[in-house]
Amino acid sequence: MAICALCGQSVEKLVAAHVLPKCFYGETISSTSGPARVYATGLGARPYRSQAGEYDCTILCASCERSLSPFDNYAYEVFFQRNPDEAVVMDDKIQAWVLKNIDVEKLAIFFASLLWRMHVSNRPMFRAVRLGPYADKFREAILTRSAPPSRDLDVVVTRFDKSDTGILGPHKTRTGGVQGYRFAFAGHACLAKVGSGRYPDAFSEVALSAKKNELRLIARAFAGSPECVAMQRTLGIHFER
Repeated sequence: MAICALCGQSVEKLVAAHVLPKCFYGETISSTSGPARVYATGLGARPYRSQAGEYDCTILCASCERSLSPFDNYAYEVFFQRNPDEAVVMDDKIQAWVLKNIDVEKLAIFFASLLWRMHVSNRPMFRAVRLGPYADKFREAILTRSAPPSRDLDVVVTRFDKSDTGILGPHKTRTGGVQGYRFAFAGHACLAKVGSGRYPDAFSEVALSAKKNELRLIARAFAGSPECVAMQRTLGIHFER
């Protein structure tokens, strides 16, 4: 028998649960250059290619895996299927994309579930994520279908100018005194604040909690971004602009 990390029930078998949903590999999963390139983090980590995505057979029962699907599917719809409703322009340059009529609470539960899965996973790619007391808070948010308060979790998302970027595993970071994790999936990068502290003013207007039913994605070129630099350092290659 095995114990599901989410519901705590004993089951005969746990399932192969995707930590980062496979759909978040986007176009990279079937790129002409080969399967998606995954950039893990941590000492001795090496990039590798994956056609199946990153999954863990030690954390979830089938029922709990299915229970996360509505949040994964909604986040996929927002980040990969929705076109921006408008742009924020300054000095003739697009600074952010605006998506309206967004269920911000549902997205917050998605990010809580994603970080919780990273925390409980045994996969080396996610070893940097250690949520401490927030692991139980995020687990409760998943079970009750109630978003954690922004004082516990808030997220800033960047949308790159190309959609076939690699997958960058999470690493711990501190931005303007705020602790959290940076990670990237196809065409996007995320800065997730975990715990107390407020984002610097530059981020406060684009954080997930900034608007009730609106999401702003920072518009940024992939070339030269911290995520691009991290991948270049790992491989010693240059990404085309």
